[in-house]
Amino acid sequence: MSNIAALYAAQIQQELEAWRAYEMDYVTLVTSQQDIWAAVRAAGREVEDEVVATLSTAATQKGNHPSAYGLRRVAFGAPAPRATPDPAKSGASRHYHARIVLSEPGSLALRIAAADPNGPCSAARNMAAFIYEMAADLERQSLRAGAQWNIVTDPYDYQIVIQLEGDHETALAFELLENLITRYALIDAR
Repeated sequence: MSNIAALYAAQIQQELEAWRAYEMDYVTLVTSQQDIWAAVRAAGREVEDEVVATLSTAATQKGNHPSAYGLRRVAFGAPAPRATPDPAKSGASRHYHARIVLSEPGSLALRIAAADPNGPCSAARNMAAFIYEMAADLERQSLRAGAQWNIVTDPYDYQIVIQLEGDHETALAFELLENLITRYALIDAR
């Protein structure tokens, strides 16, 4: 295998592992993967085949499906222009604004908005993917906390709603939403 193919394969694997460890948000991962696959394709078909073979081997050795290691190269397409600086290079990882609001009687909501309304993070699918990712994380945190509320994901209104069982859960729900804002490095838009 060529050194360049090994470098690209290692970079793809490192970024996916960073995303799985919550060190990188989904939108940053997809944008970076688009750039990597564009560079792989630009290096030629031989390098591309070597990268795919390396990732396929690594995935099957770990018992994963090859798509778990970024082999959906067709889906990524051409790199999208970046409206915000690369968080890995600039230290800024805040692509979204968040605000906790009382949405209806007995419910708290986390409303999300893209920091750059014209950037790639503001695309409807990117927003929905990010909201679903955060809602899944919130579900796991709620389970650990023993909460009995319902979590409703609303990608059309860009929000996650916690339907509380009673007033006694408000403080815990608010704390979990605050933790979510911190974990995903959201800009607090209060």
